[in-house]
Amino acid sequence: MMDPKKPNNAFQYYLKNWKLLSDEEKKPFIELEKRDKLRFSAENRIIEEKQEVETKKLKMYLSISHNRVSCVGLDNGFSNYETRGPIKKLVKFTQKEIEKMKSKNIIKYRTPIYKEIILEGGGKYTFNKGKSKKYDCITYGNGWSIEENYNGYVGKYTTYNNYKGETWTEHY
Repeated sequence: MMDPKKPNNAFQYYLKNWKLLSDEEKKPFIELEKRDKLRFSAENRIIEEKQEVETKKLKMYLSISHNRVSCVGLDNGFSNYETRGPIKKLVKFTQKEIEKMKSKNIIKYRTPIYKEIILEGGGKYTFNKGKSKKYDCITYGNGWSIEENYNGYVGKYTTYNNYKGETWTEHY
């Protein structure tokens, strides 16, 4: 049988001794903890800023197409689009999460890489399993998709088509 006074591991040993220390004796260790927390948060901030810069270099934006209207005659319809971004942070799925989605057949042909997207101006979009399964594409939020190496217009715009095959765009 084990001696009840003997600690089972180092944590119990140090915790027991910590409780025996006075507030004055604890003070230098508490100061070390505060400095370590500040150092850790500063190092983390630098790492996150580097990741944001690298992500911005990819020129990734979110886009959506909605209100598509096709017509016959002089006007051959129009489509409304919206582009938001740039994306500043991408949170990837773990390999375990990807395997779980594959087993549940969430997407048949493509595997999503990112589970969360954060835009520079604010806004957070998460992977939408329901829409992705229904339309067999990778979507975020209410149908947003990722545009990589995008150099186009950021905002809302409408593209019109006429019977001659001419196309023009109006930004708003």
